Formats: sequence, C-alpha cells, structure tokens
Amino acid sequence: MPNRFDFAAVLYHNNHDYEKSVRLSRQLLDTIAKTGDKFWLIPTYRLLGLSLFSNKEYDKSLDIYQKVCESAEANPSDSAYFGLACINLGDTVKAYDILTSIPDIKKGINHWLGYEVYSALDSTQKAFDMMTAMYKDADRALYSSCKRNISGALIDYNSYKHSIIQERLKYVKTISIFTILIVCFLMATIIYFAIRHHRNQQAAIDRYIRVSDNLYITIDKLRESEEQLQTTTKNLKITVEENENRANTIITNLIRDRFDEINNLCQGLYENDTPATRKKIVNLVNSFINGFTDDDAKIKKLEDIANLQFNGIMTKLSVDFPKLIKTDRLFILYTCLGFSTQSIAFLLHDERITTTYDRRKRIKRKFTTFEGENRDIYLDIFQ
Repeated sequence: MPNRFDFAAVLYHNNHDYEKSVRLSRQLLDTIAKTGDKFWLIPTYRLLGLSLFSNKEYDKSLDIYQKVCESAEANPSDSAYFGLACINLGDTVKAYDILTSIPDIKKGINHWLGYEVYSALDSTQKAFDMMTAMYKDADRALYSSCKRNISGALIDYNSYKHSIIQERLKYVKTISIFTILIVCFLMATIIYFAIRHHRNQQAAIDRYIRVSDNLYITIDKLRESEEQLQTTTKNLKITVEENENRANTIITNLIRDRFDEINNLCQGLYENDTPATRKKIVNLVNSFINGFTDDDAKIKKLEDIANLQFNGIMTKLSVDFPKLIKTDRLFILYTCLGFSTQSIAFLLHDERITTTYDRRKRIKRKFTTFEGENRDIYLDIFQ
C-alpha cells in the first residue's frame, strides 16, 4: 500500500499538482507511523519536502529537509534543497554553510544553490560561473538524451508503457470494485427506504382508520349531547325553542360537513377494501381532522356546543384567561366535547401521550387555583 501512495504522490508532483502530492505524502506518513515500517519514511519526507518547496512553502519545506538531512539516508541533493529553502527564507549565512559543506558541488542542483548563495552575497563572478555551469549541465543532459540508442529508447518506452497500462488496469479495477460497492449500497438504501416508506404509509392508514372509529364514537356522543341540550335548556331563562333550533343547526351542520361522507367511505372500505379506497379515506379523515384545529368557523361551532353544555365556558374563558394559548384552549374544547385523551393528543399533534396528560394536569391545576366565580364551571369538565 505505501508504494502505491508513493507512486501516486510522485505522479501528482510531476504533474505540478503539488497540493495533492503533499496530501498523499502526509497520508503515507500517517500510515508509516501506525505500522512502524520505516522503509519508506525518508523517501516520503524527501518527496514531501520537494513538493512543499515547489509550491513555494519554504518554511514547511525547511522543516522537512532538516529531518531528511539529519538522517543516515541523506544525500547531497537533500542538502542542496535544504540550502535553497534557507536562501528563500533569507538565511544566507546558513545557506552558505550548507553550500561549503557539500562534498561534490559539481552536480546540477548544487550549481543552482551556489548561484543563489553567491547572488545573495553579491559575488557576481562566482554567481556567473555557477549559472554557466547550470547551462552546461542542461546541455550535457540534452546531449546525453540525444545519444541514447534508439532500440534502448524503444525498450524503455515499451517498459514504461507496460507499467502505465498495469497501473491503469489496477486503477480501473479498483474503481470498478468501488463503483459496484457504491451501486450495491445505493440499491440497498433505496430498498430500505422503500420498505420503510411502505410500512409508514400502512401505519398511517391504520392510524387514520382507528381515528375514524373514534370519530364514530364522538358522533354518538355529539348526538347524545343534542338530547342533553334539549333537557338542559328547559331550565334556562332563554327560550327553549331558540336553544333547540340553535343546537340542532350546529349539530346538523357539523354532521353534514363530513360525517356522512366518512360513513359512506367506511362502508365502501368494508365492501371493497383496496389501497385506493384506504388512501381516499386517509385524505378525507386528514382534511376532516385538520378542520378541528385550523378551521376557525368549525371551531366556533364546536365552541357554541361547549357553551350550551357547560354554561358558556368558552366565552367565560376568553374573559377570565385572555392570554390562554390556542393549544390549551383547544384541549379544553375537546375535553368538553368528550374526546378521548388519545384523540386529543392526535389532534394537538402531541408526539407522546404523556405530553397530553401533563397538559391536562397543568390546566386543571390552573383552574383549581383560580378564585373567580366560574371556577366550578371550569372544573366540571374534568369530572
């Protein structure tokens, strides 16, 4: 694995992509630190220092080359780059000391260091000599390259080409395996979420069906409330006929809003239980339930029923508790109408039933400590 990282880092460096070369070299150093294998340590430091130097990060390159030069594997080129990093950071004295300590100054990289040092020291003639040597090094390299045997060049080319092909095959193989794994992961994720969505949808349908059952119970209670209203209003000073017409109008309007349609859909579901029928019931029940929390007109009708049954409780609440929040007011209204705790929790979007029980305790405590004349009216709804 280290040699593959090293090869990739060298490729990035040769392609002048120094930042990627630096990143891969540091990853290789982390791997070496974990495995304890020191074989690639100095070569990796050398490549990291060269990439940092080429990227003009001379201060970081200086630290790396100092480690290389302190090792037993250091060579004159390492010292030369160490000196070049010093000269670029303005430390001419140290660069000069490094130059004079190099045993073989006739190599190309050492000529470069000599040129930079003598230029900084204003030694024009010596700097010129070093520059001339640099040009001669370049000429010799070009001349040597031109004299290479053609057959040898072809062999080298084929060998290099073969190596490149092998590396590309390895890379393609790795990418292919990685792609297959990604595709398998995506397919598994899609299947998982599809199954989860189906289960959630089925759970929602079953939940709405249960709510519809509770609504049937609520309808029966509302119809019972109508009979109780007729009996209660006889003892009031207002006209019996007026109260009966008002209560009947409210109940009739509420029932005609959606109850008949829910009854028909539930009957249809019993006779023809299909996903389409269930979905239609879900949408209708959802719309119907939202009306109990969002439709001001419907809430006003429900409050009229509560007022008739509990001595004007909703009107009195507005006077005695003007800052009562909407959810608490709706909780009191649903309690007056006989909704179960589970149904109230659903209508108020309480994620846990304990939240609804806590709200009940808090509101009852508020009414218990209230000292106004309507205290008993408020407490009656919890009986």
